[in-house]
Amino acid sequence: MKIKNIYESIEEVRDIIAEKFMSNYSLEHVYKAVMYAFIYAALQRSRGLSSVDLLRPLEKKIPLLLVAAARRQLVDKMHGLAEYVEEIISADSPVLIRDEADFKQIIDNVKDQIGSVDYVFVYDCMSLIEKLVASAYLSVKGIKTIFLNTIFLNPVGLTMYMTQQLSDTKYRPSLQGVARYAANQLRASLYMKNPFIDVEVHKTGLLGVEEFADRVAIDKIVNEIMYWSRKGNILVFSDHGYDVIARPNENYLYVVHGFRRRDSSGSIPVLLLSRLSFFMATLKG
Repeated sequence: MKIKNIYESIEEVRDIIAEKFMSNYSLEHVYKAVMYAFIYAALQRSRGLSSVDLLRPLEKKIPLLLVAAARRQLVDKMHGLAEYVEEIISADSPVLIRDEADFKQIIDNVKDQIGSVDYVFVYDCMSLIEKLVASAYLSVKGIKTIFLNTIFLNPVGLTMYMTQQLSDTKYRPSLQGVARYAANQLRASLYMKNPFIDVEVHKTGLLGVEEFADRVAIDKIVNEIMYWSRKGNILVFSDHGYDVIARPNENYLYVVHGFRRRDSSGSIPVLLLSRLSFFMATLKG
């Protein structure tokens, strides 16, 4: 997939989710189905990991008709997104000289695209999956969302890679400081950081995919975004996402906070979402 087409692909997937699934199934089930489809596509692209048996525990949490619909309508589209993730994190240009890794430059790009916003929300460890589901749900509720033509590249998949870039500013090098910096640049009147997803991943350090999907209060997250989006325009982003790995000897999929090959213990990366942060904005009127 050409990188320049990725944002169109993301919004195409979002529209399918909104039109085909949101009116017939609960937000929780749709979230799990989107996660299922994304991982399914990634497994098909992984050498030696194409068996969907790894997804059975998650599949059991989703209505059968929705599983079938996700396979039929989403998996092929998710291949492009999985390819993009692989492409951008393995690009030839060294991270230290890539614009995507410069947080302050990224915020400048965001400002060029949307000008000012009313609110800035930073969700620790939120991946593209959660943003897609939130965007689809808001679309059904009549709230326009767009994915901006920019990403933040986090090569280590850790909060500190973003926060340490504030060390030469007046802002505290924390995720709250990141939210404040972005809010000031975009003239937002309110900023918040939400650690919920990150806290769930860190509780054990290793969660089965289906257990992780159960623990993420997607309703709470999406309703928070929707509540504030009815009051004004919001910028939503994260410091990093999370990774999905397989342990073939256990025939099981896990969610981890930043996969490290040196600490892999026989694990195989399936979907490395911790390296990227996409930016989503809600627009009133």
